[in-house]
Amino acid sequence: MLTIDEYNQKIQYIKNDSGCWLLTSHSRKVNKHPKMRVNNKQIGINRITYELFVGPLAASQRVENSCGNKACVNPEHLRIWQPLPPRPYIKKGWPPPQVIESPESFQKYVKYEVIDGDCWEPLTPGRKGEYWHISSRGVCTSAHRLSYVAHIGPIEEGRLVCHRCDNPSCVNPEHLFIGTHKDNSNDMVNKNRVARAGHKKKLTTQDVKNIIDSGLGSSRLSKVYNVSASHIRRIRRRERWTDIDGTEDEYVVRGGAPWRCRACGHINEPTDNTCATCS
Repeated sequence: MLTIDEYNQKIQYIKNDSGCWLLTSHSRKVNKHPKMRVNNKQIGINRITYELFVGPLAASQRVENSCGNKACVNPEHLRIWQPLPPRPYIKKGWPPPQVIESPESFQKYVKYEVIDGDCWEPLTPGRKGEYWHISSRGVCTSAHRLSYVAHIGPIEEGRLVCHRCDNPSCVNPEHLFIGTHKDNSNDMVNKNRVARAGHKKKLTTQDVKNIIDSGLGSSRLSKVYNVSASHIRRIRRRERWTDIDGTEDEYVVRGGAPWRCRACGHINEPTDNTCATCS
């Protein structure tokens, strides 16, 4: 390494008004620090200056100019380069996904209004009358299940969260209860929201009663209830839904259509006011 006397002989510079020592004895590439050969090695002049006037440097350390002028060799403008702290790893979906696991976090992320007495209807995007979904930990989950977890506790694997209020979009934890698929089906049957447990029926019990008591023809009723006309006729002939009765009268006048006596099953003409067999 050079001594201070050798350095003063080889290095020439001029001073400017900002305190920089601008090197004039050596040329440099654009946007590069000037270098000189020492012991058959090209070494940056700013590094040589720092080691002579400031202190030793480790092999891994670099020198930069605090003034921003790379032609400056003023020791007061030289400092050890400090790398910037590593940037945090930003993955897809940044910021981190929201986590809903407590009543406070549920109130923060889920906005709702109280309707129909005490049902909590979400205000954020979702279709009314259907199960509403929200993202928690990056996974789209039913809002009523998140509400149960946040307010009551974890859900066992394979269990359902059912509604007492029969409002699928409600997230009020007081309206929710844990059950199996069988419990959910029995609850629907008990509330007369399906025809029979275990069957996918288009008609409910009340629909069947209305069909039996209706004076409309089978073709028109089939369009009203979205079933075939033959199915309507089977219901009226008591070949389907045999455990369901219509009105409590002995017979039903159907306004232009043959009718069946409830007592004996005899088919009477539309003009008959009483059953020919029973009377």
